[in-house]
Amino acid sequence: MHFRHRVICRLALFRVAPVCLAVLHVPPVAAGDSNVLSMHGVIRPHACIPSFANDGVADFGTIAVSRIRIGQATPLPEKKIALHIICAASHRFALHVRDNQADSASQPRTFGLGRINHEKVGFYRIRFQAGSIMADGRPARLIHASGRGDTWMPPRPDAAIAPAMRYSWAGAGGHLPVAASAVSTTLVVAPSVHLPETLRAQEIPLTGSATFEVQYL
Repeated sequence: MHFRHRVICRLALFRVAPVCLAVLHVPPVAAGDSNVLSMHGVIRPHACIPSFANDGVADFGTIAVSRIRIGQATPLPEKKIALHIICAASHRFALHVRDNQADSASQPRTFGLGRINHEKVGFYRIRFQAGSIMADGRPARLIHASGRGDTWMPPRPDAAIAPAMRYSWAGAGGHLPVAASAVSTTLVVAPSVHLPETLRAQEIPLTGSATFEVQYL
């Protein structure tokens, strides 16, 4: 299972419109063709770069089919992966996690493990390990908000990451994202294999993949 990271910067676009003031009286002239000169610019924040332990790979090795309950979801042992986010300067930012195998996910708040012959082979959940978030060396509180919303609240301690949510961190007892230049946490990956009878005799690769995006607030 591979977890890739990509930094997404929300960039602002600025247009400067010329302002003309009449300061001298000039004779009227015939109107001709005109065009518009536009100025565009981008203010780019200092980058925040996420990185994972073990190159972002949760390796579950070779799993004997005798351990799998065909036609039912069979949980596999959980894996933990450390996540570090380092910024060139202190920023308020959030994480959004996108499933690169979304068409193979089979339950809410899960990520897909891929398909074989159009059949889904399983799913996995990701959660932040409770109490593991540190912001600039101090314990921080996990908070989340839906979509582009700005209403932040703490999730349940054992809640799985949802692709529709954004995740950030607040100070102790707080509910709003705080600026930080270094954030670290531990992710818990919990897969379940769900093989149909038609795949019993095949070798099945697990190909889960999720992209962690940094979004500046």
